[in-house]
Amino acid sequence: MIFVKTDDLKEGMRLAKPIYNRNGVMLYERDSKLTMQGITSIRNFELIGIYVLEPAEPVPPMTEIDIEFERFQTMAVFSLRDDMKLVLEKNNSRDLYRLANLILEGYGFMHDKIQFVQNLRSRQDFIYKHTLNVGILCALIAGAMDLPQREKLDTIVAGLLHDLGKLLLPKELMYKTDDYDDEEMKILAKCKEQAYDAMLLDYDLSQNARIIVAQFTKLEQGGDYTEATSRGTKILCVAEIYDYITAMKEGEESMSTIQAVKYLKKHEDEFGKDVIAGLMKAIQVLVPGVCVELTNGERGLVTEENPDDVMRPVVLGFDTHIAYDLSKNDVYKDVQVKDVMKTMDNRYVMDRSALKEYRGVLTAKRRPRK
Repeated sequence: MIFVKTDDLKEGMRLAKPIYNRNGVMLYERDSKLTMQGITSIRNFELIGIYVLEPAEPVPPMTEIDIEFERFQTMAVFSLRDDMKLVLEKNNSRDLYRLANLILEGYGFMHDKIQFVQNLRSRQDFIYKHTLNVGILCALIAGAMDLPQREKLDTIVAGLLHDLGKLLLPKELMYKTDDYDDEEMKILAKCKEQAYDAMLLDYDLSQNARIIVAQFTKLEQGGDYTEATSRGTKILCVAEIYDYITAMKEGEESMSTIQAVKYLKKHEDEFGKDVIAGLMKAIQVLVPGVCVELTNGERGLVTEENPDDVMRPVVLGFDTHIAYDLSKNDVYKDVQVKDVMKTMDNRYVMDRSALKEYRGVLTAKRRPRK
């Protein structure tokens, strides 16, 4: 799988990922060959590029959940763009609540963990894709924490609106994602204030959602966590940070899921252990089938997840065939998971066939002798 910029696309290239329109209808399936009409459609969508398969490369496996997640992301970005414009124009946010309810229905009651796949972002769509994913993460975390439905919805809406002020920035600043100088920070604070004033005039927007956005903005500008900091605000902070540091950004290296989890755990006193635990319950981190790098230099396969501490699963080394049970302290002090192995589009390398094979070996070894 390789990434090809839109200007370099050629007829006959095979798609590695499906392409959808704004209504979520699939226009081009995976493995379909690009035509000139397809290339024109991609350019009209203002995509900076797409992933294509190498000439002899087979189509990588994707679950139905993965495919539906990508379809929903594509469809919802178009809707969110229109909804955010309405809020800034001081119109009601009813359409935004329709989207928030769709997110709540789809991701606020998950029974299985989801592989949270990041889409590639350009300067033009970074704000929309970021805020959408923050809203989805808010739903996943709030759902895992089993919050009341109204609190879930308010947190999702706050996630969708927390960066609204960035849409008011001058273009040269709108395309920046970090490293604002003091003068730029003043401009950003002013834009955030204007966006919040627009929210105050929106009588359909709940008071709690406004409070979460206000508290988040204060923290973003250097404020401290206090006893008054709401649970929804802490969820928003974790969702914001996790999405930002793992996002696939143009020309910028993103953190892996493992690196992001380590960072959050390092600051769990600020964000709240319960909130970080909620994220760990909602997304796949080190689940069976994931290929990893270990701190002893060996590569291996996760064979058993650890529900008590996702960072300490059972890993089978490819070279030594040793099963490292990282839940045991005497093993963990010598060997830890250094990082996950990833594909070009930031997915985990999953080896289901090897998992099946090695599980058979491990099961045979554990059988009592007759």
